[in-house]
Amino acid sequence: MRRSTERNFWQLVLLLCFAFPPGALAQKFAKTALAPDLRAALPSLRSSEAPAPPSSAHAANFRPAHSPKRPGMSPAKRRAWFALDLAEHGAAFFDARTTRQAVHHYHELDPLLCPFVHSAALYPVMQLAPFGLDWLATRLAISRHRWLRRVWWLPQAAATAGFVWSGMHNLSLPSAPALPPTPGLPAP
Repeated sequence: MRRSTERNFWQLVLLLCFAFPPGALAQKFAKTALAPDLRAALPSLRSSEAPAPPSSAHAANFRPAHSPKRPGMSPAKRRAWFALDLAEHGAAFFDARTTRQAVHHYHELDPLLCPFVHSAALYPVMQLAPFGLDWLATRLAISRHRWLRRVWWLPQAAATAGFVWSGMHNLSLPSAPALPPTPGLPAP
């Protein structure tokens, strides 16, 4: 584009953006859309007619495309969330307790828990994941998307099942690991 044409284009854009409300702009642009040159379109847009202000009836009927208010949690959903919360934190405590018992004979393979396994700090550390999943479940329960509101319980239920499974696995371990066979001796 040449400089003068580019300058005229940006002047037209600024004029359109600041001089006309969107409805009036669409009406004016419909008349001038077929103008072959920007200089020919500009005088027709500068009419002495001022666009009419929007009516109060139009303003009263205006509704945004997305509601800014989030749906809340019903009392039944809140009770279910609290029950899953208790089950999840209880299962995490159960997993931490059985891990502390099993670590006397076995090694912890989770690198995030290894520093805490031999101390009482394991209990609060094991509660961090349930707190994060509680927050996630709350966000899902009040989401604007219907399909997310339907699966809000899934993170808490899955974590509860995982903690219970881990605790049961720890309980199923023998109290003392079998010693590896000594080379040169017959196996018992």
